[in-house]
Amino acid sequence: MLQAVLFLQLLLAAATPAPSLPYYGPAFTLDVAPTRPVMRQGGSTQFTVFIRNAEPSFYHLSIAGVPASVTADVPPLQPGENIIILHCAPNTPHATYALQVTVAGAQNQQTQTFALEIRPLLLAP
Repeated sequence: MLQAVLFLQLLLAAATPAPSLPYYGPAFTLDVAPTRPVMRQGGSTQFTVFIRNAEPSFYHLSIAGVPASVTADVPPLQPGENIIILHCAPNTPHATYALQVTVAGAQNQQTQTFALEIRPLLLAP
């Protein structure tokens, strides 16, 4: 009888599906270049976000640490090279800012921190 109960327990355990693991989206790596872009007040600059991933996915980019007067042109992100263009208003304070670029794909995310240098506007003599 004990053998029959153990056999029945093994059959039930084998018939019960294993719990599925949550899907967090594709794993990817993130690189940013150059690591210290420079722009003048009133000018623009660009940097490249490299997303290394074999699987296609939807990505979202956020940038923290920039002054409110700096805007970014961000294309739809895809694996590979993505060029981000920053524009700076002439009244943006000149300084070096620590930018944090975060790329999220599903529930995975990667962040890179780098410096953005904004230099004073050159006036013609």
